Amino acid sequence: MSNDVELKKTEHIQNMKEATRAIETALEDISFQPAPMQQMFKAQFWARYVPNPFESRDSISLATVQETINEPKLKKYWNIPGFKDWFLNQEEGKERIDYLWMVGLDTAEQIMRDPAVNAGAKVNLLKLLAEVSGRLQRGSKGDEKFSDDVVNKMSEEELKKWLKNRGVQVEAKYKVKPNREEF
Repeated sequence: MSNDVELKKTEHIQNMKEATRAIETALEDISFQPAPMQQMFKAQFWARYVPNPFESRDSISLATVQETINEPKLKKYWNIPGFKDWFLNQEEGKERIDYLWMVGLDTAEQIMRDPAVNAGAKVNLLKLLAEVSGRLQRGSKGDEKFSDDVVNKMSEEELKKWLKNRGVQVEAKYKVKPNREEF
């Protein structure tokens, strides 16, 4: 009897999982997916739209959109479930970039955890991630740093050349001779 109860519980859990998958699939099927032309209309609108300071995103009407981009096809699209919400979402680009960043981080993590991946590739990936996240600053040619020791070892001509290469002109009116008696 106990086995029958366990079997029914297992079947019930399996049925619930299948029902959940079916609902998720159905929701994906009914959610709005824009066509490339619709994406172009949205981009045109947000590039040209000058918001009224007293108008909220929710109060933007089809008439406002059509005045801005003069596209008759929008009337047909406006009543498609999900189109208006998608069209008026100004944050979509940022949201998509954030989503792709997260997908990229997941992929990077898989690469870093994969023992079959070359160690050099992992180090390069780590450097790239550190640079992108601001944890590693790559210097440019203008950011060269010389220690005092290096500068002190330069001859006068080397120092002049080094300064000239960096746009500094030095012309001394008086030649300073070191006081040899102090040494």
